[in-house]
Amino acid sequence: MRSYLSRFFLLPAAALFILSAASHATAGPISDVQNNVKNASDISEPTATAGPDTAAGESNAKTGQVFTAVPKSSGRNSRVEETPYNRLQFKFAHNSYERNETIPEMLEFNDRFKFQAGCRGVEFDCHQDSGRTGEKDAWRWSVHHDGEYSAEKPQLELYLAQLRSWSERNPGHDPIAVYVEFKDADGNDEIFAKKFDEIILKKLAGNKREKLFTPADMMARAGGSAKSLAAAAQKAGWPVIRELRGKFIVVITGGDGERKEFYSRDPEKRLAFADRDCGEGDVKKIPSIESGNRIFLNIHVYHKNKGWHEFCRKAASYKAFVVRGWKVNAPPLWSDCVKYGMNMLATDKVKNHPWAYIGGGTGVFRVIGD
Repeated sequence: MRSYLSRFFLLPAAALFILSAASHATAGPISDVQNNVKNASDISEPTATAGPDTAAGESNAKTGQVFTAVPKSSGRNSRVEETPYNRLQFKFAHNSYERNETIPEMLEFNDRFKFQAGCRGVEFDCHQDSGRTGEKDAWRWSVHHDGEYSAEKPQLELYLAQLRSWSERNPGHDPIAVYVEFKDADGNDEIFAKKFDEIILKKLAGNKREKLFTPADMMARAGGSAKSLAAAAQKAGWPVIRELRGKFIVVITGGDGERKEFYSRDPEKRLAFADRDCGEGDVKKIPSIESGNRIFLNIHVYHKNKGWHEFCRKAASYKAFVVRGWKVNAPPLWSDCVKYGMNMLATDKVKNHPWAYIGGGTGVFRVIGD
């Protein structure tokens, strides 16, 4: 009942704080709104912009509109602006599609109650339409955790369109990481790479290449001399936040299958990165920076031996790597991730858990080591 009421009735900030302090429940099932998405307008966010007397991320008690403009305190200070992307830590919404909050609500930042959302990363699990895998077909993916493709489920391109709409209404926003996990791999890998990049460019970036930071951009930063994406990133380093404002960073995640490996082979051609899935055995050694095209590292933080602690600390000393931990759903795990330099803290505790915020005095971002 709590999450139902909080979704459909406006609460003053003070009441929300009292409610959140008393709540220990996880997010409920997918809302009816997200279950019944049929077109992009069904999942579009409110059109309001913050007025002079209303902070972004708060609600207007008269109109019921949620203000989604990026507040000045969401990370816009000189230190964060000039800090490379891989030197920052931020909150990430795990399995963003199966939450009570809408995508825009996950991205909102509340300067007074910093644990209320303020995510700078979202994630979608995708199931492919196996009947449309030809070069002339319109490839489709439904977004949900289990099962097979369903035209009745929300489609990937609609979530991407929602993110684009949010971006257009919030120019100069913080960089947003968009993780996409493909649960199946039907069809030809080369056609997949072409079709996926087309969808990213059209639906997420609105055919504006400059709205994305891509592997090709990273290669170009190294002057074209690097032999791999890892070598380029280590040589040139990540852009600072100021250089990434208004952009999306797309990452293919999940198990390390042949399709993900194929996609990562030609970074100069790709619009998305492919991460490296790091199991308990993989966290014993940092990947080579002389070769390889995987600079995003993905870790399940429930490893029993906690080997990822030292792995994260070492990875943070490199210029190349960005590390994401997922299922960061308890205070001790959250504290460890912050302590050892995890960049992306992917959690189900998007709202109403006072411990689940980055802090550091810089809004949504924390500089590693602060």
